[in-house]
Amino acid sequence: MSRWFAWLGGVRLVLVQWVVLLAAGLVSILPRRDDWIGSWKLALDGSAGATVFIGPVAAGLACLVYSRLRSSGVGEIIAQGRRDWWSWSQPAVGLWALASSALLCVAVGATTASSLAGVPAYPRLLWILIPALAVLGSQVAIGAAIGWASGRSWAAPLTAVMLFLLYLWTVVGPLPEFFDSGSATSSLAGFDVVPGPWLALGVAAVALTVVVLAAA
Repeated sequence: MSRWFAWLGGVRLVLVQWVVLLAAGLVSILPRRDDWIGSWKLALDGSAGATVFIGPVAAGLACLVYSRLRSSGVGEIIAQGRRDWWSWSQPAVGLWALASSALLCVAVGATTASSLAGVPAYPRLLWILIPALAVLGSQVAIGAAIGWASGRSWAAPLTAVMLFLLYLWTVVGPLPEFFDSGSATSSLAGFDVVPGPWLALGVAAVALTVVVLAAA
């Protein structure tokens, strides 16, 4: 694990990044606490939708890491080694793991709080977090690709803003709701989850991740 921490700046910096990602998730869900505290389904759905902030922050961090990797010349050394594709992708996988753990912590906290409020739980719906984690992977991949292509650290905040605007564009614009992984705006009482759209979102996110990383 020390190698993974080294890619992201050491153990302390990794912890700082995780706290920032967790804070982004809390910013996404806490303002709506009055809505989901009495609904376990809304708590879970809102946690899955925390990608709206966690994703752009993770993309910005990935852009920062890969821009430094490119500008330092280490990337050229990696390309000459064995299993260069795995060594090159380790920072992205590490950041995805940090972002995913932050989202899962948000989900555990929100659903636990909802359960403690006395509402019934529906653990059979926990699988909807899997497509959300796939969406995080695609956002990290985009950030990594931009950082590697630009080699400029200043592209990191622009990448975070761009990913957030892209989310808004897919929700209210002409594009499919690709990055919309949850956060319903109305009560889910009496509703069930239709697997098709969620699974399609997950498959599309995984495909985008592979294509972007391969192109980068």
